Amino acid sequence: MRHSAIGMLAVLVACREHPPALFEPTVLADRQEVGALATTWKVTLLTNVGGWERARSWAINDSNIVVGSARPAANASQTIAWRWRNGVFSTLAIPNATKGATARGINRSGDIVGWLGGGNCFSDRVPQCADTAFHRAPNGVVTRLPKLVPGTGTAAYDINDNGQVVGFEIVYPPVAPKSPQSLRWSRATPNGPWLAALGSIYADHLVASNNSGTAAGAYGDWPFAGVTAMTLSLVGQRTTLWPTAAPSCASDINNGGLVVGMKKQFFLPNPHTDNHIVYGVAGNMMYTLEKGDAFDCFEGPRISDKNRIVGTAIGGKPFTLRNGIRHYLPLPFGATSGTAHAVNSCGVIAGSARFTTINKDFPVIWRQYSGPALTCD
Repeated sequence: MRHSAIGMLAVLVACREHPPALFEPTVLADRQEVGALATTWKVTLLTNVGGWERARSWAINDSNIVVGSARPAANASQTIAWRWRNGVFSTLAIPNATKGATARGINRSGDIVGWLGGGNCFSDRVPQCADTAFHRAPNGVVTRLPKLVPGTGTAAYDINDNGQVVGFEIVYPPVAPKSPQSLRWSRATPNGPWLAALGSIYADHLVASNNSGTAAGAYGDWPFAGVTAMTLSLVGQRTTLWPTAAPSCASDINNGGLVVGMKKQFFLPNPHTDNHIVYGVAGNMMYTLEKGDAFDCFEGPRISDKNRIVGTAIGGKPFTLRNGIRHYLPLPFGATSGTAHAVNSCGVIAGSARFTTINKDFPVIWRQYSGPALTCD
């Protein structure tokens, strides 16, 4: 029996050292299910279709519905909004998205927000050209959210469980001193028209909101000047986070008021810069968690209502931290790097995995388990 077990182990090792071709994501997913038994986290590819490039997961709700964006391999200039629900990956029909669309936020009810491109350029990170924010109701009805200034680019990044949407409006090319400007969208009644309002009178942007309406983002005339992390109350009261001369931005806020974001750190006498993933509350209270892969206000770390933090460490290593315990998340077999972009109250994490050999990103989720059973925070 001992020799048989050793022989079986050798076969398993040989299989892992000689994986199938990287254009077989179905096999990769199956093999990862086996490999994941050695860890506390299980990674699952959300789509096995090889026809996508740069498929990114941007948000996940408590029903484990994931939304994001992807580019078809046959048309790299066109970006598609997508949704993964009950194990099914499908594209979202967004009318008049002539240049593309991205789904960036989803709430508990399944309302989805993002933006669509109608101009000559499109990005799923920030609005460009004449992009327009949209809301997609759970019944599939898509509404273009109103702009305060015609011709600007608008983006909706998040929607809370009360149906309040946050984002910003920007003129392209950007013009100082008030670019961008934060926006909030809301409805007086559940079926009433959407109304747009300035978040504040300053140059700032919002990317996340908790259920009290307190939003997270940064203020500053980018790209003309540095940005500073902030929260913004529903009535427009701005609170500066982690104030220093170094640029910073907040990327998420949970219902307990904890904020996560990014902060640059400069070092002398040999000048170099580290991008730190940080969390804390208003004022000077700040804790450094990890060196981030990049300083990006629009792809920063996230935090759940149970204080689970997810992000991407330097070198493209997705990680999670809760109660002082840090895990670097496993990648699908053959993946070279990854990103962790979103987390729900249960602790299910959404992100992406990079397969350099085939130059593709696939959306993934990570779930924790104890033995054979999946577990929840």
